[in-house]
Amino acid sequence: MTSDHGDPIAVSSLLLLSAAVVAAFFGAYQLLETYVLRHRFDEPTLQMLHTIRGITGSVLVAAFVAYYMVRHPTAGFNERDPASVIDRQKRQIEHVRWFVQMRWVAAAFALALIVIAVPLTSILAVDHLPQLLVWLVILIGANIFFASQIDSGVAVDTQIITQVVVDLIILTGLLNASGGIENPLSIAYLFHVIIAGILLPRKKAIGVALAASGFFCVLAMGELFELLPHSTMMLFPHGPNGHPHAAHNVLFVTGHTVSFVGVMLLTAYFTTLVSDRLHRSENELEDAARTAVLDRRRLEGVIDAAGLGIIVVGRDLTVEWFNQRVAHWLGWSGESAGKLPHLHEGSSACLACLTTATMADGQKREGEARIRFNGNGTRFFRYVASPVRDSDGQIVQVADVVEDVTERKALETEALHASRLSVLGQLAAGVAHEIGNPLSSLHARLQLMKRRNDPEFAHDSLDILQTQIDRIGHIVRGVSNLARKSGESWTAIDVNAVVEEALGLVKFDKRAANVEFERDLRAPLPKVHGIREQVLQVFINFLLNAVESMPEGGRARVASFARDHSVCVSVSDSGTGIDESIRARLFEPFFTTKPDGTGLGLSICYSLVHAHGGSIEVCSEKDKGSCFTVVLPAPAEIVPA
Repeated sequence: MTSDHGDPIAVSSLLLLSAAVVAAFFGAYQLLETYVLRHRFDEPTLQMLHTIRGITGSVLVAAFVAYYMVRHPTAGFNERDPASVIDRQKRQIEHVRWFVQMRWVAAAFALALIVIAVPLTSILAVDHLPQLLVWLVILIGANIFFASQIDSGVAVDTQIITQVVVDLIILTGLLNASGGIENPLSIAYLFHVIIAGILLPRKKAIGVALAASGFFCVLAMGELFELLPHSTMMLFPHGPNGHPHAAHNVLFVTGHTVSFVGVMLLTAYFTTLVSDRLHRSENELEDAARTAVLDRRRLEGVIDAAGLGIIVVGRDLTVEWFNQRVAHWLGWSGESAGKLPHLHEGSSACLACLTTATMADGQKREGEARIRFNGNGTRFFRYVASPVRDSDGQIVQVADVVEDVTERKALETEALHASRLSVLGQLAAGVAHEIGNPLSSLHARLQLMKRRNDPEFAHDSLDILQTQIDRIGHIVRGVSNLARKSGESWTAIDVNAVVEEALGLVKFDKRAANVEFERDLRAPLPKVHGIREQVLQVFINFLLNAVESMPEGGRARVASFARDHSVCVSVSDSGTGIDESIRARLFEPFFTTKPDGTGLGLSICYSLVHAHGGSIEVCSEKDKGSCFTVVLPAPAEIVPA
């Protein structure tokens, strides 16, 4: 709800407060006159005080209106309904509808005053009751007609001016039947001047003020020259027989008319002056609002075309805005989604966790999550949490960009499987050799057992056969782990055990025949949360890269250690090193320096480590070797000091 000066709610507040000011002023004066002034001053003095009262009341209302409008300027547009800024015609029709509703209130108020003034208090004679009721019926009939014409297509300004003019005629008739200009409620002319100054352009508002002044002059002059009948009102003091009514006193009528007309014109001038200034500000804000709305719709179109979801989150994790795409993904409905939920399944940190951390320190964060939907399977989402700052640099919101990467994950899984098969092909010769040796031993031993029918020899041979079979089983299990498709099961991983398995497989490669492997595996190490086959693939790729960097042989060293709530595994070699120009592109897909390389090995390693919330550090010098360090997050409470 805005505080726009043209808004019906704001205008209602202004009129109600103005009426309260008028009622308080005239009520206080009436009490003062009844109990103090009437006993101390003669009739001419009381009439002069009545004139001063009218002028003072008019100035007071004008000053209050100007003060209120300056202190309550336009507040802009409704964020929930930005289209309301553009549809000005609709807003103007709402003003007309509000005006009709206010006239119903005025009709009820007039009926109450008639009942109070005639039958209850006898402030007015019963003879005036028919005339008052006639004007009241005219007001009600006119209002019924105006209510039916709101959506007729007639110009809004025309409808407002017509209603104001009819109201002025009815008001003049009601005042003529209830004391004329002696009636304190003659101040009601000002309300129509104020309404016109707020809702109409300046020229038309000035025209309404002139029309109100004309009706007031007709009422005053008509009663002064007895062209109109004058009704006695007991609230106003009356003089001796020579001048029984103030409405027949030339000095009173002239002074009151001139002052009242002057106040109405001044009220119209100041009201339209302030209103014009506020209308200009409103137009500027509406232009800015239109631009903002168009920019917002354009941005939403770009985001939707890119297939992205957007969530704007407040400081208490309350979702303040989201687009329809992310609502469809997460099953949200309506305009509110409550607080951002914590979903930890299959991810090291959920979107709510990253958003909370970004809100705390202002750092941009990325992550992935797996979410299960009833009846729709499991989908993978990648998200980026970025801080939104105010003009003072304070973080007030976090914008989360969400992307459905389910299809990409499927392609990555296929690529990972193909990469494993590629590594397996590289190891095939070594594996065949490793399996061939124990098979040869088994064959030779079995042939000897056939030739020698010696139970003791057969018994001794069983241990040898079992040893060779266990050796073959170990090799086959390692190859199976490398070749099979990952089930994407997240578990607690013993990093040292995975490193040992990777070393056992890489040593089968014939290129590793002249490579000396060193181990420095610290224990105990905390377990990390991840997919074991993927972590194994990362270590195998780095070990094979180390072997390939030493074609003439050398030394490869594998070390594991804990650091800053993380588990680190470094693979270093004594090979040729990496050029500075190449190092920045190491993890780019399809970038390779090998004649027969695919450029996917290190790229896949980077994606897998990043998906586990980790990072890769590279240190290399030309002709002095390289060192790749994989850093994986681990629970802080169990990391050794």
